[in-house]
Amino acid sequence: MATPNETGTKQAKDETTNNNQQTANKTQDHANKGQNNASQSAPENGGALQGTMTTAQDFLSDKAGQLSTLAQQTLDKASTLGTRATEALSSSADYVKNIDVQKARETMQTSVKNQPELSIAIAAAAGLVIGLIIGSRRS
Repeated sequence: MATPNETGTKQAKDETTNNNQQTANKTQDHANKGQNNASQSAPENGGALQGTMTTAQDFLSDKAGQLSTLAQQTLDKASTLGTRATEALSSSADYVKNIDVQKARETMQTSVKNQPELSIAIAAAAGLVIGLIIGSRRS
């Protein structure tokens, strides 16, 4: 069964592919219309104008293809990052589910009893960081 992330990624890919195809088709249509208009409006210069329009048409088609490729690559990267984030969150959730609270409390108490100086230093550092974060939001 697909996860919500995979479903959303597939929908985004499909939409991007459709949008890219529509853009390429519109670019091709505009180039064709321009070519037809140019050859109808200037029959005496049709050969030179025809060559220029073909060059413009090829250029626009090439750029539309590059845009489509770039959009697909960006979407693939975003999909990969989304998958990695999902896996990391799932792993973290599993860890939190499996943690024994009583055992963690006992381990923490033992550590504080064995190394009180380190515990005070860690608490002070955490307090400093939290204070800096809160202070920066007020500025």
